[in-house]
Amino acid sequence: MNNKKIKKLFINFITSNMYYQYDMDTVRKVIFTNLLCTLGVFFLLIFGLHAFLAQYYTIAILDYISATILMIMFIYIRIKKSYIYPALICFTIFGLLFIFFVITGGYKNSGLLWTYIFPIFVFFVFGTKIGTIGITLFLSIVLTIIILGNLNYIPVQYQIDVVYRYIASFCSVSIGAFCFDYIRERMQNDLLSKNKKLRSIRKRLVQANHLLNQQVITDALTNIPNRRGFMDFYEKEWSRALRNHKELSLILVDIDFFKPYNDYYGHLKGDECLRKVATALYQCVDRPSDMVGRL
Repeated sequence: MNNKKIKKLFINFITSNMYYQYDMDTVRKVIFTNLLCTLGVFFLLIFGLHAFLAQYYTIAILDYISATILMIMFIYIRIKKSYIYPALICFTIFGLLFIFFVITGGYKNSGLLWTYIFPIFVFFVFGTKIGTIGITLFLSIVLTIIILGNLNYIPVQYQIDVVYRYIASFCSVSIGAFCFDYIRERMQNDLLSKNKKLRSIRKRLVQANHLLNQQVITDALTNIPNRRGFMDFYEKEWSRALRNHKELSLILVDIDFFKPYNDYYGHLKGDECLRKVATALYQCVDRPSDMVGRL
């Protein structure tokens, strides 16, 4: 298997075959959700086994249940080609799991350490507005749990110095994730706006080019094809007649006594006469392979 096939298989794996179907921002979110599910399953299985061997059975069961749900979400993305619901479920699972670790202290009182993953995931997948609401709510719940612990309402207590450092570090990570996603959103919006303008300009250029081509091959007076337009049409029909072994008919029309009429009534009346004759001839044309032109 060559490198191109390996690269294609890897891209299809992390994007759930959505790489060529959606915009790059959606693909990035799909990749992030897929990686979160994959890494979450891998580490939760390891930590669940470790917790089980250490006789932390509640943590082990929660790890295994969470890993199973994440695996289902990974499969769901590939089947439904949508990342929104899996991302929300991952958001809920990790949020509840981290809150549980904060309440119980986790393994050797390390529950607070896992919460730093939360800001990066929330801001990247859900954006700055929803991410800010989610992080504020999550931090409020964690601080409430810490306060309840220090008031002896729950068994786990955290030292006040640790709490201060945790709040400062968690807010720093959250602000960094917010700034990164804010800049990313602004750059993406600017790029989309510029692409929209470019598409609009390109559309107008195509229309202008089409109009210009029509003007080049159209007689300005009679509004029927001029000599250039006639020759282009003639060459196409001549080639088609040769391919199909068919005849090609050509009728030359001249207006009798047009010069005396033009000299007597003037050029304006002469031009009007040419337009009426051209209109009358054009109305006789029914088939797409027929045309009237002015040589």
